[in-house]
Amino acid sequence: MDLRFRPMNSIRLVAPFFFVLCLPLLSACSKSGEILQGLGQPSSPNAPGEASFVVEVVEALQDRLVLIQNADGGWDWSSLPDELENSTQAETEHANMFGVNALGVLDAHRVTQKPAARAAVEKTVSALMAKPLSRTKRLYSSDCELLVRAGQSFQDSTVRDKGYACQVVEKEFFAAIHLLGKTSPQEKKVEELTQQQIDSVTDTQLALAARARSISMGRTANLRAFDWTSRMRVALERGDTRYHRAFAEVVAMDYHDLSVEKDWFLLGLAATISNLISLRSEAQFEAIVEEARIRLLGFQKESGLFEGVSSNGSKKHGSIQDQAFIARALIALNEKASLLKLAVALKNKMLPSGNFIESDGKETPETESELLTSLVLYLEDKN
Repeated sequence: MDLRFRPMNSIRLVAPFFFVLCLPLLSACSKSGEILQGLGQPSSPNAPGEASFVVEVVEALQDRLVLIQNADGGWDWSSLPDELENSTQAETEHANMFGVNALGVLDAHRVTQKPAARAAVEKTVSALMAKPLSRTKRLYSSDCELLVRAGQSFQDSTVRDKGYACQVVEKEFFAAIHLLGKTSPQEKKVEELTQQQIDSVTDTQLALAARARSISMGRTANLRAFDWTSRMRVALERGDTRYHRAFAEVVAMDYHDLSVEKDWFLLGLAATISNLISLRSEAQFEAIVEEARIRLLGFQKESGLFEGVSSNGSKKHGSIQDQAFIARALIALNEKASLLKLAVALKNKMLPSGNFIESDGKETPETESELLTSLVLYLEDKN
């Protein structure tokens, strides 16, 4: 699945009541074309040893990702599932299959403490540390996030600082887009800009430049919400609250363009919640988070998975990647019953070898890594 560029309390109390009131008025509570296809508040299944089974999934999935890591520290775009015969061929490694996949292994290491997991992360970190960094030679935002968090986890300030620098040069590139008025400016012109010129661009202008570039590359609102997640997390880690807020405003701007009629709708809806939750105390963001919460819960099936289709049936939503980001949104929203039901459903979908297969018959390490992070957050939220 080619997602990246180859390249206060009072609200919570009234929310369930509001949802009940909305059921007869689906057109007012959901967006055009959406159908509330599941239960808004699923009951919690009887799941003794709940944390134990999630730990088992985390260990198996981490072992799987360590096993299929390439020698250079990256992963293939997709892998051949062990249990399936006549599968389509795996897609080979791409430059952005480093940080995004190692992040899940890093997070799972907090649970498993397995030396092989740490070694896998360090292999990826070494590969990223060897890459040059400048306005025109940038890493992916998930690479930046891995360097920041691995540096913190392993107490290596050199690694952490390169993750910070990674976002700094990214900001300088977005400044160049704004100053030059082109979403794909010539490298020479980007490098010729003075630091004074770069520093004159505001964080709001940077975020709008990033949005313009994303749109020019064909990224829908559904995918743009997903694209900003690592970038916003790194900004918070760096203490760059203005940059984080500028992207939150872009997420809010795009919210009403999220569409069930386009691919990656549930992914975008869940990412929107996660991206805005830290600013929920502000009315403009609270309104979006609450509406998005209601919309999202309407797609949970009796099975526990979140699934849906467009009005004409051409777009099917509910991939493993969708479930991974939905889980993070449910954690942020404190929707414990819905979250437990989803966790049980995901355990049931895991193959004996510890991997997951998407609807296209492929195993995608990126998705498995993202799911790993979500499951670790689930465990930590319970504690």
